[in-house]
Amino acid sequence: MKGPASMNTLSPELVAVVPVFHAAEDRYLEGWGRFGLLLQQGGGGAGQFSKANLRNPSSSNVVAVIEKIRVGFASLAANMSVTLSIAPGAADLSVIPGTANTRFDARGPAQSVCIPSREPSVGAQVGVLIDEVFLGTGAGPGDTADFLVTDMQELPLLPGDSYRVQGNSATIGLDISFWWRERFLEDSERA
Repeated sequence: MKGPASMNTLSPELVAVVPVFHAAEDRYLEGWGRFGLLLQQGGGGAGQFSKANLRNPSSSNVVAVIEKIRVGFASLAANMSVTLSIAPGAADLSVIPGTANTRFDARGPAQSVCIPSREPSVGAQVGVLIDEVFLGTGAGPGDTADFLVTDMQELPLLPGDSYRVQGNSATIGLDISFWWRERFLEDSERA
C-alpha cells in the first residue's frame, strides 16, 4: 500500500479481536452449563468392583466436556488402582441418581443432559482403557487421586459415549466425583 491509509479505507479489512473468556463465570456467556456430582459407591460383595459412569445419550444433541474426575477411597486398600475408560454406546449402571440440583451456575440449565450412574458388580472394565491411577500400600479414607490435572486434559463426551471409572480391588468402596460442562451442538458439529 502506498501512502497513508485512512481508517475508513482499512476498516473493512482490519477487525479488532478481543478475547471474551476470563474465568469459569464466563462459561455461561459462551452457552455452556456447568455441572458436578459425587457418586458414593460402596464396595459390594465378594468379587464386586465399584464403578461409576457418566454417559451422554446418543439423542442428546449436546457436547459435554469433563473438567475433573477425582476418586476418593472409602475404605482401606492395599496397592489400589482405579481405571478410566471410554465406551461408545455403553449402558447405564444400575443406580441412576439423576442430575437435579447439580448445576454450578444458576444462570444456565437447571439439569444436565448427561446421565451419571453407579454400582458394585462383577465384571471387567468396558471400552478402551485410557488412564489408571495407583495408590500405594495402606491407602484409605481421605486419600484421593485425580485423573485430570490441567485444562489440557479435559475430555470431550459426545452423544453416544460414556466414561467409566472402576476400582480394581474387589469390595473396596469409592467416592467418584465428576465435574463437566455441556452445550448444544452447532449445526456444523452434527454428524
